[in-house]
Amino acid sequence: MASKSQNIFLTEMNDALDASLLKRRSRDKMEFLRTLTLDMSSDEDEMHIEVLDSPVFEEDVDATPDEIVSIFTDNLLRIAADRLDRLAEQSDICWKKMNDLEEKAQAFLARRRRLKSRYTEIENCLDDNDMSFFRSPFFYEEDEQPVRPHRRMSSGGIVALRVDRQLNTVNSTLAELQRNLQMLESRLKKIHRQAKILLVSIIKFTNSGADNRGHKLPSRATLPVFANLVTSLFKTTRVQFQIDRCKSGQTTFTIPLRQNDELHTILTIRNDRIFSSDMYDEPLFSLIGLCSFCKAKRGIMFTSEHGLKLPHRARKIIQGSADVEILVVFAEEIINELPSEPEVVQSLLATFQEYLEHPAFKIPKSIKPPPRKNKKILHKEVASPAPLPKKHVKTVKPKKPIPKQLTLPSKPPSPKPATAPPRKRIPEFIKPEPKQKPRPKTPPLPLKQSSPKIPSPKPSPKPSPKPQMTKNQAMLKPEAPKEPVVYSDEFNDKPCSGTVKWHKPFRPEHDARALRKAMKGIGTDEKVLVNILCRRTSDQRLAIGVKYKSALGRDLAKDIKSETSGNLRKVLLGLLIPFEEYDAKLLNKAIKGLGTDEDCLIEVLCTRSNKQISAAKEAYKRMHNKELEKDISGDTSGCLKRILIALSNANRSLTKEVNMTDAREDAQVLYNAGEKKWGTDEAKFISIFASRSPAHLRAVFSQYEKEYSKDIYDSITDEMSGDIGKTLKAIIACIRDRCEYFAGVLHKAMKGLGTADDKLLRVIVSRSELDLVEIKAAYNNKYQTSLENSIDSETSGDYKRALITLITEQKESDMPEEEPDEWIEATQFIDSQSFSGTVKEWPNFDSESDAKVLRKAMKGLGTDEDSIIAVLCCRNNFQRQEIKSKFKTLYGRTLAEDLKSEVGGNLGTVLVDLLAPENEYDATLVRNAVKGLGTDDQCLVEVLCSRTCLEVEACKKAYSRLFKRSMEEDVKSDTSGEFRNLLVSMITAAREESDRVNITEVKRDAKALHEAGELKFGTDEEEFNIVLATRSFPHLKALFDEYLRLAGKDLSESLNSELSGDFRNGMKTIVSCVRGRHGYFAEVLNKSMKGLGTDDDALLRVIISRSEKDLTQICKAYQDKFGNSLADDVKGDTSGDYQKALLALILGPDSLPKSSAVIAPPSEPDEFVDATPYIVQQQGDGTISDFSNFDADKDANALRKAMKGFGTDEDAIINVICKRSNQQRQTIAAQFKTLHGRDLISDLKSELGGKLLQVILMLMQPIDEFDAHQIKKAVKGLGTDDDCLVEILCTRNSEELANMKACYERLFNVDMESDVKGDTSGNFAKLLVSLMNASRDEVTDNKINITKVKSDAKNLYEAGEKKLGTDEEEFCLVLGSRSYAHLNAMFEEYEKLAGKDLIESIGKEMSGNFKSALKTIVQCCKDRQQYFTSTLHKSMKGLGTNDRTLMRILVSRSEVDLATLKLKFQTNYNSSLEDFVKGDTSGDYRKALLAIVAGNNS
Repeated sequence: MASKSQNIFLTEMNDALDASLLKRRSRDKMEFLRTLTLDMSSDEDEMHIEVLDSPVFEEDVDATPDEIVSIFTDNLLRIAADRLDRLAEQSDICWKKMNDLEEKAQAFLARRRRLKSRYTEIENCLDDNDMSFFRSPFFYEEDEQPVRPHRRMSSGGIVALRVDRQLNTVNSTLAELQRNLQMLESRLKKIHRQAKILLVSIIKFTNSGADNRGHKLPSRATLPVFANLVTSLFKTTRVQFQIDRCKSGQTTFTIPLRQNDELHTILTIRNDRIFSSDMYDEPLFSLIGLCSFCKAKRGIMFTSEHGLKLPHRARKIIQGSADVEILVVFAEEIINELPSEPEVVQSLLATFQEYLEHPAFKIPKSIKPPPRKNKKILHKEVASPAPLPKKHVKTVKPKKPIPKQLTLPSKPPSPKPATAPPRKRIPEFIKPEPKQKPRPKTPPLPLKQSSPKIPSPKPSPKPSPKPQMTKNQAMLKPEAPKEPVVYSDEFNDKPCSGTVKWHKPFRPEHDARALRKAMKGIGTDEKVLVNILCRRTSDQRLAIGVKYKSALGRDLAKDIKSETSGNLRKVLLGLLIPFEEYDAKLLNKAIKGLGTDEDCLIEVLCTRSNKQISAAKEAYKRMHNKELEKDISGDTSGCLKRILIALSNANRSLTKEVNMTDAREDAQVLYNAGEKKWGTDEAKFISIFASRSPAHLRAVFSQYEKEYSKDIYDSITDEMSGDIGKTLKAIIACIRDRCEYFAGVLHKAMKGLGTADDKLLRVIVSRSELDLVEIKAAYNNKYQTSLENSIDSETSGDYKRALITLITEQKESDMPEEEPDEWIEATQFIDSQSFSGTVKEWPNFDSESDAKVLRKAMKGLGTDEDSIIAVLCCRNNFQRQEIKSKFKTLYGRTLAEDLKSEVGGNLGTVLVDLLAPENEYDATLVRNAVKGLGTDDQCLVEVLCSRTCLEVEACKKAYSRLFKRSMEEDVKSDTSGEFRNLLVSMITAAREESDRVNITEVKRDAKALHEAGELKFGTDEEEFNIVLATRSFPHLKALFDEYLRLAGKDLSESLNSELSGDFRNGMKTIVSCVRGRHGYFAEVLNKSMKGLGTDDDALLRVIISRSEKDLTQICKAYQDKFGNSLADDVKGDTSGDYQKALLALILGPDSLPKSSAVIAPPSEPDEFVDATPYIVQQQGDGTISDFSNFDADKDANALRKAMKGFGTDEDAIINVICKRSNQQRQTIAAQFKTLHGRDLISDLKSELGGKLLQVILMLMQPIDEFDAHQIKKAVKGLGTDDDCLVEILCTRNSEELANMKACYERLFNVDMESDVKGDTSGNFAKLLVSLMNASRDEVTDNKINITKVKSDAKNLYEAGEKKLGTDEEEFCLVLGSRSYAHLNAMFEEYEKLAGKDLIESIGKEMSGNFKSALKTIVQCCKDRQQYFTSTLHKSMKGLGTNDRTLMRILVSRSEVDLATLKLKFQTNYNSSLEDFVKGDTSGDYRKALLAIVAGNNS
């Protein structure tokens, strides 16, 4: 088919000829043709530029238009032939240079092998301390002459260094040779491409001969001219071609076709003027003899038409060819005479191409290429083309069936193997490259002899044809219909197993000790690291890492990183993290920095399941604080980006049932998008490959091959190039056999010069526990060698040992048996004493009353400290949290901030600290200890060494939440040495907890501590850290007794003598807490008040943190140990209100003066009534609900179609998005990304604009994110949209507000309350803060407190109408915290009391945004739908339209109660909502709003 540029060329040329524009005798004729040809070849794919630079006319001639065109055509053919000859010469030169370089490379490879062998021998001698080798002569590799070692060369290390330097030199030379080879190969590819472009351009030019208006392009190019072109092209592609002249005068073209230097087919093209039936004998015998002599398996003869039937004698000759398959092709009226027209060239080319595309033109697997020396043939595999038309092929049709392997009647048939042969690629000079497609990067040319390239994955083997049928007959006989096959995903999910299995017995501490010993001191024992980490599962390695940190206070990954290097370090570090984090690490490494590792992205995303990809995405965001899809989008482009994003969406169907009709339709879609059309529609491939289930895809692949006689893998090879082709082929390979795919990846990683270590270890580490056993088997079957042998030849040293260990399957019989230990119950070591705090739950607790007392104590001039102390020091922590929340709800203020502003000094510190939850208080203590200059080591020891594991874990989470930092990293940066290791161990919070005590372990630990301290010169502090930081308290108590028996002294004495500094304090703190925390804290309290001055920080720390746990027992221990009561000592060291607060915490409420805040007043019974009359039903009907017959795929395709190409179909977008529910829209967005690899929101932003875009984006936001986005928009930038804040915050219930706050923080990483407070002020800000606290009262037991209702009505009346001025705080308190039923009852009571409606009072007493907010709350309590109806009317009333309000209400209420709002609107304003929208909007924006109002219910 002629291209668009060719058609334009021919049309313009014919127009010019008809107008006789070329009849003028001037040079304009040549320039005109040049211009048209330039237009035709602007993309440099139609005609080589050098053709244009050659002269078309040597002189100005007088010629007709047809003659001008003929001369022009002949010149083009002649110039192209000359150019092809030059390209062939350049190709020969390149091949000669490449052969020379390869010979040199082979020599250097042999030398490198010798050096490696010598280096290994040196290593072995050094390991065995055998110095005899170094006393004997060794050889320098440069001259192979024996040389004695230098007299000072006494160490084998010097010898090894010399060999290592020689190795480096050889490797550098090999690298340079490889670069040169790559340059030459690139040059060859360029030459080949230029030749192909020339020939294809001429063929296209000639094919367009008979075109518009009957004009033809006559040419003097005969068949020999064309043969010269083909000859030159064959030379450039290293396929020999020759022309012979027969004695009878016929012209015969003989083409020996080769692959990998093996002659497999001989093609003859006979061109006879006279051809009789008896003249078949000589050419057939010649062809058979030539095939036998050249050892070719197949012979093909193109011949002229002779009745389209072979004579009987010729058929007998063909049947007698026992070892050669003969095929005769009749080219109808093509070669009946010596041609003189270009159409003959076209026909011959078409016939030749059709033959090559036939499935019979394949190389059997049984034919193996012979060994070659330094010969490299550019060979690529492509798909098998379409079948040959029957009219061009005639085969022998004997009366009896002929066996597949043709034999003489006297010889028995020789069956061929049943394996499916690989497909032969169409020569590239016949099939032009698709236009405007990225070309794949040139792979490096391997230097050493390697196995053939990995063939395309094959489908399930088909039954071989019956042995009675020849290949010629099979070529014409249609394939018999097959029974439908039911595919399921189980076909691919074969039972798989990894080589790494759970190791027994598993003791993480023993492994941690061994790893630390291997890395401690000078040097590293890599064998130990490999034997442990490469023989444990991922869960076991993670457990070892936790134990390593908890026992030693060190990070295992960091230690390995500092002690190892190279590829061994990569392997070990990869083993230490979970699989999802390993995948996330691979993806980040492939993306970050300059360039992108597309192979890694393809391998990870194409081979992982939905669950694995989702886990990797979560790990990626957690580790790098970035979205994987955004990073992929930023580092890739085009089709690759789209398919990778689609795969990363992890939305592939997982159904195991297959609808064969759908499979056939998908196969047809793929064929129409690829083979059938000019160019390729990659979007169709991406849509199907990224979303269909594995079972469905296997059915599609089978149907594709069945319907179109071509494997889908080969079609993609033909139609696509570059990374998109790699990705699709990787998906095909994984769908068919994932293990075989990984075997191919491993082979490719080790093929050729050098090893792709990243790829090698990536596969082995990630598959070691999944299916590496099956991958090994697939590797062995496919490449006839074991994976172990390949790794052994390509790697060395500890890196090789690690890989071999990982791929060696572990068996339970190889694992040692565990020796039983002696266990006893831990009850005898557990203190059964009960603990109690001094601060207990306050009876008759009322958070609102306490909040009012606190507000009253701090309001106005002066502060009532006694009331504050009475409330906060006599309530437990849970009650204080309720008071704090109620205070914010009632007054829109933060209690802690008010206390800081009203109370100072130590009293202020006490009161603020009491407001913090326990975990946040500990986190604050740790933060203050490490913040700023210096470190409070005593505080760190007290907090971290005295808390339980659960308390430390809660403290870590609170630290991260409050300060957005890692507590472990902060502590490590402010401490050092063994003290740092101890604190890290405690932060790990991995102390053992068990109901039993291992007596065997106790004795072992006691002995280890004794040997690490008393019996050793110096002290092994790590041993003390391992035991005291990880053992359970019952275990340690038993250990103290055992240590006393063994060493004859208490462990505390040994700690004092053996340890020092903060590390000793930490160890002693642990020992003291094991024996009894009460005594330890009593000592801390005594020390804080002992001597001059008082350590208030320590005093407060202990009293506040222990006041609700065991302060009663601490006071008793203090009395017993020091003879004074804790209260007396506190009185002596403190004073004032600070003293009152501490004594209240120590002694309880009895130490405070009697007041209403201390003594709970007798509660009077309140009157409760039924809440039903005051509950207003706020539910309604939305206009949009779940769309019936919803099809996400169909909608996603419709949206893509609406936005694809020039222009946008806004109506289609509106019809889909405005007619689906929110949940369905989210499904469409996810499916859009899966099918098309594109982000729907980004596409909408690029295609739409104005208000329509705003509406569509609002609809696409998830429900829980919609309000958060609106709030952010209201406070962002200059100015604040107060109406938006009022509308959203005053109309949502507590649950909706709580979800909104959480979503706001997740989306924008900032607190919503802080943003709103920063953009508002005064009573309006307080009211909004009160609402955002989401603590509005709820109706319980369907009752409301009518006593409180009357009290609230009275308070509001007195705060407003009855008072000069207004107490806005009272209005904020009541309207911002009471339940809706309570407020409705209160409105009635207020109207009775004041004689007017509350809204009238608010309008009179309030102003500004505060008034608007209060009125909104009142209106929503009475009738929320009425409020939204009036707001909608207000947004469109008068001049102009408040579009933001209009869009916000229509979108937010569309699925809630918009249908109800429409009815109310009609009733209230005697006009429909649709009419108002039509009158105030226009264009597509109006269509969208009307679609929302109309809904999809109809």
